[in-house]
Amino acid sequence: MRRMVLGSIILRLIKKCTVRLLILKLMSLFRKRYRSFAMLKQIFEKITGAKILRNAMPRGAFMENDVNNLSKGPLHEVWDIGAHQGETSLKFRKYFPKALLRSFEPIRDNFEKLEYNCRHTKRQESYQIALGEKSANLKINLRANSVLNSLKKNLNRPKPDDLGVETIEVVTIDEFIRSKDIQVVDLIKMDVEGFEHEVLQGAHESLISGKVNFIYLETGLDDRFVSFESLIERLQKYSILPYGIYEQSPHWTG
Repeated sequence: MRRMVLGSIILRLIKKCTVRLLILKLMSLFRKRYRSFAMLKQIFEKITGAKILRNAMPRGAFMENDVNNLSKGPLHEVWDIGAHQGETSLKFRKYFPKALLRSFEPIRDNFEKLEYNCRHTKRQESYQIALGEKSANLKINLRANSVLNSLKKNLNRPKPDDLGVETIEVVTIDEFIRSKDIQVVDLIKMDVEGFEHEVLQGAHESLISGKVNFIYLETGLDDRFVSFESLIERLQKYSILPYGIYEQSPHWTG
């Protein structure tokens, strides 16, 4: 039994070494005889039977890749609405390196962690505000699991394990864009736990005037989420239509 296992390991190592030596050999041939990547590609595919695809990731597989491919140039203004503790903001910094990244998170504890996590992130600004359909100060129940905090009325109700209540500031996207004299927002990411319609209502002027290029938001099949159909209905009047479905995962709301 031990010999069989050892033999299997050795065989895998030999295969890895063979592939590496093959690639090195091809690179050597390329440097000596060929100057075209296409020629090297043809040789590699003929020997291995494999196909080399360049920039051929399928539509809907990777949102950041799709947005970069569809944009006419580098993104300059990217928003992370419902930034939580900066998880998506840090990822966006990598994929949109030339953009000014604005992160919005209203809950004090999350906001402090957001600022700390992004403290070394260049061209990133954090705002302790929520975005909604009108300016207001609203109370929000703080869930034990902070990613479940929501301003949606049927979700923002007291629960036995809540950590308390916090008053947060809400402004509209239209007001914020006017206050900062922003011409175009290239990408808006929205993770607001069922509050999407209110956020979009507060962006009516910006959407109708074409100041938002891409919207990346969350939807689902149970009543915690805003339905896919209602989002399409709201956004199509602004000529914003679905392009891809990303990060599909099972979701349990209890």
